[in-house]
Amino acid sequence: MEILQTDEIELNSINTIIQKIFPRFIFDGNDITSSGKSKLEVTKEFCDYLKQNLTNISRLSNDGSDWEIEEKHRKIDAFSILFEMIKQAERNNSQFNFFA
Repeated sequence: MEILQTDEIELNSINTIIQKIFPRFIFDGNDITSSGKSKLEVTKEFCDYLKQNLTNISRLSNDGSDWEIEEKHRKIDAFSILFEMIKQAERNNSQFNFFA
């Protein structure tokens, strides 16, 4: 199996997002950021970024064929976790709470 260094960096990024960033998601999504967007809008943009950039990674086995591994599913989970938080916030007056 060929593991590229960029994959290792991305796996570390996913772990950081899930373990360090998401637990800090306790805020009012209606608050306006310095860019003039609501925190809900910024969070949706971050969710789109995760979907586009962290779910399309593949690793190759020694023979060059695609090889699906558990870590790839964890990448999808980072998007799924944030997507569910957004849906929950939209049902709860834009209040984000990772622990709810």
